[in-house]
Amino acid sequence: MTTGAGTGTASSRREKEDTRYSVAEYYDMIEKEYASAGHIIFFRRLVITRAANNWRMNHPQK
Repeated sequence: MTTGAGTGTASSRREKEDTRYSVAEYYDMIEKEYASAGHIIFFRRLVITRAANNWRMNHPQK
């Protein structure tokens, strides 16, 4: 089902909304960890998370 010129399908819109929600949730979690865990633990987790995400992007599941 198309929604109009250049807007994409309803499912792609839903995926974008899901992604926005997930990103907002992730940033909320980061803010809470930063406030409660201290700078060193926060940045260590951030580095580990980025490394894991990079690995997942470079090694997609088939």
